[in-house]
Amino acid sequence: MTRRIPCIKRSGFDARESTIRSELKARLDAVKPIGTPPAGTDVWDQVLPIGSKLVVTELRPVVREHLGALFPLKFVRNGGYESPEEVLEHLIPQLRKWCPADAAMHIEGSANGTVAAPVVHRGAGDGR
Repeated sequence: MTRRIPCIKRSGFDARESTIRSELKARLDAVKPIGTPPAGTDVWDQVLPIGSKLVVTELRPVVREHLGALFPLKFVRNGGYESPEEVLEHLIPQLRKWCPADAAMHIEGSANGTVAAPVVHRGAGDGR
């Protein structure tokens, strides 16, 4: 079963952001066009925005390695992106916000505080 929420807190994301960003950038820079692009054009002119969801969803395994979950496809902007930098400027803030806030986490078995599970608060009259 695939996790639906990241298993690191926002502070864990902040500590890894530069690594995540550089790995995502490397993956985006490795994108190859379908067919042969005309001389003088960039790969991004050929692939995006037409194939934006297809290309950007290729980033999901990189994110899963760091956050422990595949990000929702709704994070990918409809209409595409003009450059790899634009993808990162759009995606990184969403990934950070997706990570649970530090105060809402309970650490389970992690010495460095990066593996966490959500705290479940039950009301007084819920019968549990």
